[in-house]
Amino acid sequence: MLIFMAFAATLPDTAAVVSHSLPHIAYLPFIHLRGDERDSLSEDAVRGLRAEHKFLLPKYLYDKRGSELFEQITELPEYYLTRAEQEIIDRHAGDIIEKVQQDCWLLELGAGSGKKTRRLLQALEERRKNQTASSKRDDNNDNILYIPIDISEEFLRESCARLQAEFSAIPMQAVCADFLQGVEYVVAERNIAGSQAQLLVYFPGSTIGNLTRSEAATFFANLRRLLRKGDVLLLAADMSAGEIKSVETLHAAYNDAEGVTAAFNLNILHRLSGELSARIPLECYKHVAFYNESESRVELYLESMAYNTFEIGGARVAIAAGERIHTEYSHKFDTAMIETLASTTGFALETAWQDSRRYFSVYFFSATDAPSVEETL
Repeated sequence: MLIFMAFAATLPDTAAVVSHSLPHIAYLPFIHLRGDERDSLSEDAVRGLRAEHKFLLPKYLYDKRGSELFEQITELPEYYLTRAEQEIIDRHAGDIIEKVQQDCWLLELGAGSGKKTRRLLQALEERRKNQTASSKRDDNNDNILYIPIDISEEFLRESCARLQAEFSAIPMQAVCADFLQGVEYVVAERNIAGSQAQLLVYFPGSTIGNLTRSEAATFFANLRRLLRKGDVLLLAADMSAGEIKSVETLHAAYNDAEGVTAAFNLNILHRLSGELSARIPLECYKHVAFYNESESRVELYLESMAYNTFEIGGARVAIAAGERIHTEYSHKFDTAMIETLASTTGFALETAWQDSRRYFSVYFFSATDAPSVEETL
């Protein structure tokens, strides 16, 4: 019997998603764990917009329209991050899959369209076919599962349906949840099944950069507490500006000439206006993004060009001309930063790969002996 059954929701009958079963567990095609997002959006928006330094949480950028806009961003000539990560995954997918166990559950945090993961799924299929052909392993004994975890429900349904249609031999289980909430669910299901499958947790897109340094450390520590020794974290991270990558390159990546990034950033105000009936004068706001060299991060804001007021969640908000609402950080790293962050929370770096321009890195960490609570504070 599934835990969290009260939150589970099946796909429509017309959805091109196949329901599969793991040993002793009847899996539904789609698991929803998020609860009532509208209430959370309202509470978080009021809290952020009434703060001294106004902010909106970046996770609310990603409704269906926001996810679609972000997919457009990944195709822009200025936005090198996705192409750099795709290059690494395309080149090393076989190496990555070769390093994990035969029984493997691939979790993707912030799955998006699943474009990068497609190559990992191909590598899983290729390994299975090669082993079956050489009679080294009975194909029926494979315990392989792909589990995309994302907060954008509609977008997740669609992308998982496409991938399931393409990779019909690989069972898939989409989970609509916050990242750690989703991992916790999967770990519980693995325990219930008595499975010895290794978790390969893929955290793509340099999403780790959206967290502050302290938040990132907390995330690593909490993730490690959920995992077994020997599970794997495959982490993507964007490199800091320096001798190899200029500040101008970073600035252009978040201020594209077509204005798609601006539309993506402004989409959070569209959500507040549409979902919470907040009459926000959208024409008063503009997108602002710049590289903060001392903090090694790009900062995104919505800047008010005129004094304006509106009501949201029963609260009145007043915003001055020139006042900024913070929407997102995109922290940049070097390998020493990443390795220190991981090693202090119970992960050991085994391998790292970079793209041909050395703008971007993907790290392969294994979960080691978990540190004590005191060690991670």
